[in-house]
Amino acid sequence: MARKVQTTLTKDMYDHVEALKEYGGYRSISEVVNKALEKLVNEHSDNEIYKYYLQKTRSERNEVE
Repeated sequence: MARKVQTTLTKDMYDHVEALKEYGGYRSISEVVNKALEKLVNEHSDNEIYKYYLQKTRSERNEVE
């Protein structure tokens, strides 16, 4: 299930995201953010502490649903 997220960026960070969008040929800022998050998740996916927090988050979400 997709979830919508809203964020506030500084003007400088927004400029960087826009530049990455143009530079990388992305169609939207959303694509840039998703790509960045995928890269960050992949960097930490083998870390046992990260896995603990991911499981904790999923368990808590499942309790609410």
